Amino acid sequence: MGVDDYDDLAEPWCFSLFTGNEKIHTIVVVGILYPFFVSWVLIGTLWYAEVYAQGPACFKHPQQSWYFVLWLILFYVWIIAYTTAITISALIYYRHRDFEAQYVRLIEQYGGNPAPPSPIFQMQGLSPVTIQNFPVQEVRTPEQAEYMCSICLEDILKGERMRVLSCGHKYHLPCVDNWLLRKCYCPNCKRNFRRNTNDPFLTL
Repeated sequence: MGVDDYDDLAEPWCFSLFTGNEKIHTIVVVGILYPFFVSWVLIGTLWYAEVYAQGPACFKHPQQSWYFVLWLILFYVWIIAYTTAITISALIYYRHRDFEAQYVRLIEQYGGNPAPPSPIFQMQGLSPVTIQNFPVQEVRTPEQAEYMCSICLEDILKGERMRVLSCGHKYHLPCVDNWLLRKCYCPNCKRNFRRNTNDPFLTL
């Protein structure tokens, strides 16, 4: 199994709302439709309050008043839900920008060899800074070359670099980095490193 074959959880749509791929959608929804809908609901609320203040006689049937109130409640619930989604999207967008800056520092540990993993931003993974803090060892002696990387199922050979996790397990450098960018635990013993490293990077 290669490092690109990990099963990834589907990310909600709001994770990519402010990215380049969703630019037109963001402009239409956040810049046009959302403020128009909020303004329309607020104007409707003011109109209803003004009419209701003049007395129930302004409504042809009493049920019309409750019907209008019900729709206002539903609209406000929608506004709260969408505001929450947009806020989370903006937070994730700025976290993504931080991720890219941290990733540049992470690949400095590779020195051009081996090839670093792709920059994959996922909420379930660790930040590049946290991954970088796990020590890197280069296999120099036959005794060190006794480990098999349980991610790619190949031996760690002399001259290759391996990352040593805090639980003691060792893996090929690109294999485990690719894993930890997606998951926050050791692929072998399942130890959760987010609990032990106090990584606040992806915590909303």
